Amino acid sequence: MSLILGIPLTRVIYLVSDSRVTEGGDYKDNMSKWNNLNSRLGVVGAHDLQLASYLIREIRKEVGEDDDFGALEKTLKDKLYQIAYKFYEKTGSYKQRAYLIFGGFDDSKQLRISSSDFGIRMAEASKNHRTEGREFNQMTDTRIFEAMSKISNENISKGGDGSVDPGTILEIDAPRPRCVGVRVSFNGQLTEIKWESAELYQSISYHPGWDLDRVKLPEDIMASLEYPVNNGQLANELDIIFNEYTNIINATRTILDQRGYSQVGGNIIPLRIGDDKTLGIATGSMAKKSNPNKIIGGLKVVNGALHYYDEEGELHKYENLIDLPEGDISTTATI
Repeated sequence: MSLILGIPLTRVIYLVSDSRVTEGGDYKDNMSKWNNLNSRLGVVGAHDLQLASYLIREIRKEVGEDDDFGALEKTLKDKLYQIAYKFYEKTGSYKQRAYLIFGGFDDSKQLRISSSDFGIRMAEASKNHRTEGREFNQMTDTRIFEAMSKISNENISKGGDGSVDPGTILEIDAPRPRCVGVRVSFNGQLTEIKWESAELYQSISYHPGWDLDRVKLPEDIMASLEYPVNNGQLANELDIIFNEYTNIINATRTILDQRGYSQVGGNIIPLRIGDDKTLGIATGSMAKKSNPNKIIGGLKVVNGALHYYDEEGELHKYENLIDLPEGDISTTATI
């Protein structure tokens, strides 16, 4: 069983997955379900390991080094059906399903955000400080302020008071974040593909009990991701990224509790895709405050491979879903 989740924000996209793999009633929490398609596009996969592995491996062959999300989307529309049908021809298996969530930025489309969304999340992120009358510094996106200033100035030039109406759509000179979820299955010899698209602040997930599903993240967590209050604790970019990770993992666990998602296990791994054409996973160890020298979890890269710490502080290598041998048609594992 599994959980994968796609979360598009203004500057970053998170593709989140657990690490459980199940076969024959047994499970292990050692599967890395994410993959990069190039240096700016990512994917997470779930359900039948054999099909998900095959699809991602073949899609990677079709993606160019500099492709953005717009190019990826065209590739998927043009090639995914044929790729899936070739799997059926090779294996004769028509009972498998795979769920993939793709994330990246579309250079051909501008970032668009509602002025109401901006105002609500700015206020939500600093609500506790304002309520308690405390001074605070808040991180903001200057590009959004510039877009609002432009609309305000246009309003003034027309004799208005410079206000920006609630719900006004702001167009930002930045690429648009995109997440697309795909379900691939077979009905006899027919290949069936279902698409779900998520725009800014929408999220899509997959869990076996819910199929492809839209979920709403807690508003306070969304706000703290976009416009965190920073009174010195976020001193550099690494601090900001780890703050994002904490919020993303907390949000994921909230979704697990609210939806009653079961049989999700292992580390929650967020793949971070930035609008600055960066893609990666933050690594580091976790320890108890009562015993800082006792490692109880976390991630580490060893010889180019992602590893995880178990609760005893021992390192173990993750298996990656695309490392399944290409000719192996024997596995019945689900992820």
